[in-house]
Amino acid sequence: MTHVDLGGAAGAGGSKTLRGYLATPAGESPFPAVVMIHEAFGLNDQIRRHADRLAAAGYLTLAVDLFSDGGPRRCLMGTMKSMVTGKGRVFADIAAARSWLQASPLSTGRTGVIGFCMGGGFALLAANDGFDAASVNYGRLPRDLEPALRAPAPSSRTTARRTAPCAVPRQGWNPPWMQWASNTTSRSSRRRGTPS
Repeated sequence: MTHVDLGGAAGAGGSKTLRGYLATPAGESPFPAVVMIHEAFGLNDQIRRHADRLAAAGYLTLAVDLFSDGGPRRCLMGTMKSMVTGKGRVFADIAAARSWLQASPLSTGRTGVIGFCMGGGFALLAANDGFDAASVNYGRLPRDLEPALRAPAPSSRTTARRTAPCAVPRQGWNPPWMQWASNTTSRSSRRRGTPS
């Protein structure tokens, strides 16, 4: 598990010092890949543990740090503005992480996106942007939900109460991590006493 510099992959409008955490599965590559998007607390130990769990399940996982250019205090307002408008630096950063993974010799080229809380909203919004699968875990829904739900990528939306498929799998690729994410959230909801 390593920290990677994605600054060279960042396109126009993206973070100048884009970084991420790469969790690599054991075994022989290539592996299917996943871009992981953190919650509002940033790329913390909990998100790195989630990335390590996906790597243990056989997925090359890149947890992108959306706060690379200044930390949560400086970046949170702009990040939330991007969610409301559906454009901006965050989407350039997510696209850079996807491109980096797809170009990696460790990757099969099949790439999904998974996000938690704030990151779940971004995963839903980015699902149409070249991803083969999307998993949205208790994410904020966009104002204009209809286009996001028409995403060609298979997606799973997880809330504290239920998980519902949002679209049909693209070319039959329905990765197990979508079910893993749903089960993880459901278990934590039960621990908090929230009905599933």
